[in-house]
Amino acid sequence: MVAITNPKITSLQKDEIFVFGSNEAGRHGKGAAKLALQWGAIYYNPEGLQCNTYALPTMDKNIKNKLPISKIAEYVSNLRNS
Repeated sequence: MVAITNPKITSLQKDEIFVFGSNEAGRHGKGAAKLALQWGAIYYNPEGLQCNTYALPTMDKNIKNKLPISKIAEYVSNLRNS
């Protein structure tokens, strides 16, 4: 079951995964990506399951441009298959 929650998440249950928008360089420096570090996100790891988080790239490696929807769809497909 997928649940969209309040944007002010402060804790996770043991069986919950925090999915956050990442960049292709894996620099989790702002927003939800920075928040994800407290639940096990790995700096410089741009995609995939990382403890209680899942990094889903939506920005390029230079953190300048949004990825095209077709590229994001590939990353979403990886999430579905994991």
